[in-house]
Formats: sequence, C-alpha cells, structure tokens
Amino acid sequence: MTDKIKLLSMLATLVGIGYFLFLWLKPADVVINDDNYASMMKVDSLELVISTYADKQAILDNEIYKLNDSIAYLNALIAYNDGQLADLKKKRNVKSLNISRFSTADIKKYWSDRYKDSIQSK
Repeated sequence: MTDKIKLLSMLATLVGIGYFLFLWLKPADVVINDDNYASMMKVDSLELVISTYADKQAILDNEIYKLNDSIAYLNALIAYNDGQLADLKKKRNVKSLNISRFSTADIKKYWSDRYKDSIQSK
C-alpha cells in the first residue's frame, strides 16, 4: 500500500509542478487600461499622419519631376534660340560689312526706295 501512496503522491507532485509550469509559462493576458489604449491610439494616429504625409510627398515628387521636365525643355529652347541669335548676328555682321561697301548714291537710293514703298502703302 505504501507503494501506491508513494506513486499517488509522486503523481500529485508532478501534476502540481506541471500546473505551476503551465501557469508560469503561459503568456500574460494583456490588460487594456487607459494608458495602453491611449498609447495605441497615438500610434494609430501617427501611422495615419505618416501615410498622409507619404501621399503628399508622392504628389510633390510628381510635381518636381514635371517641373524638371519643363526646365529641361526650356533649357533646350533657350539653347536653340541662342543658336538662332548667333546666326542672325553673323548674317547682320555680313550685311553691315556689305553696307560699308555701298557708295553714297547706293545708300540714298536704298533709303528713298524704302520710304517710297512705305509712303505708297499708306
């Protein structure tokens, strides 16, 4: 009988130890109190603010890309116009060199023809 009592006491001890370990190793239930709820709400609201700013940042990045494209187009247009101006300056310089070869009679004829045409058109 003593063997049965020893066996039962050992079994009861193992069950007690097992129950104690089960309770000790079990994750603690999270108790939501006002402080935890407030901090969770702050985190949620901050995540919402961050996502809102991320959306705004994407819109602004898109605008920056568009403006960079516009600037590149305007730079190309300015370069083209600079080339056109350089060509005009070369042509004007050639014409002014040709004018210096005109005689006084040629210049008088040029100006009289020019003003005659403008007076006749009125």
